[in-house]
Amino acid sequence: MASMVWRTRNVVMATGVAVVMAEVGSRSAVPSSDSDFRLFRMDLLKRGVQYGLADWVTTFIIAGLGLCAEKGLAPFEHELGPQLADPRISYPYTPNAQSHCPKSLLIALAFILPLVLIASTQLLAPSTLDLNHALLGMISSLSYTLLLVALIKAAVGRLRPDFLARCVLVDGACTGVPHEVTEGRKSAPRQPLEPSRCPSPAPQHSPVPRSLRGAGFPSGHTALAFASLSFVSFYWAAKLLHAPRLRHSGSLWRATLVAAPCVLALMIGLSRIADYWHHWEDVTVGSVLGTATAYTMYRLRFPPIAEGAEPLAALQVAPWPLKSRSGDRLYDGEYPV
Repeated sequence: MASMVWRTRNVVMATGVAVVMAEVGSRSAVPSSDSDFRLFRMDLLKRGVQYGLADWVTTFIIAGLGLCAEKGLAPFEHELGPQLADPRISYPYTPNAQSHCPKSLLIALAFILPLVLIASTQLLAPSTLDLNHALLGMISSLSYTLLLVALIKAAVGRLRPDFLARCVLVDGACTGVPHEVTEGRKSAPRQPLEPSRCPSPAPQHSPVPRSLRGAGFPSGHTALAFASLSFVSFYWAAKLLHAPRLRHSGSLWRATLVAAPCVLALMIGLSRIADYWHHWEDVTVGSVLGTATAYTMYRLRFPPIAEGAEPLAALQVAPWPLKSRSGDRLYDGEYPV
């Protein structure tokens, strides 16, 4: 038994193959104790990390595409004539720096905070494999949401509630600050507009930079907040549900803890309505889009919440069923929460 264990281990270390080992072809190769399993723990970790390497590369590519689409994608231009008297785009303008959730705060709440929350979970049950796939799932959720939001914004190009306040319409021409006007619409027009459209800023203003984009539908702040914070909620829900030491510790506090990240994301979305940067429909669709993306990315990394909390990679790359002869999961000590 011991010789087969060490021979199989050497094959994996030499080839670096992150798949089920060919030499383990029967249940006779299953380790008989936790001590035998520890011999393979480092190999399992290396193969699990290798399993996610291609997805890490894909995640960063998607993030790059999202940034490029948000900055450089040509916008859809609406006929503005019928909308110039629309009360839904006549609300006062709130500068980004004075809004409840400026972009700097969004980065802190939708990116840095989820990283800290996921990492803090490891203080209770350290696992490099689990941390790797949790961070991969959360960041991939943000990346795909960023790309989807950029594509939808460019395709729809809906005006923000404060567009007319940004435009400062004088004699049929927008005389507002170019940056503010583009944030209220989508981007500078690609060609001279007809009289029925709101023209480019007055000649005394510099051309609108193409790198400054903005659109009303859906809410990017809301979608990104739900994409990361909902992922944390799903992650925590599984950990708390399957924690052996918490089985009889009550459920209300666990439900409250799981809901807290989603409540924070909801507050970010509501702040966009309060600041007149988005209509309620923009925030609703943004929350649904972010949550759906978060759950999809979570399920690519972890089993259904009701079925377990261990990363799928731990099962997909393991060369044997992760159970001891007594039927207890060998990962109970590694993933208690």
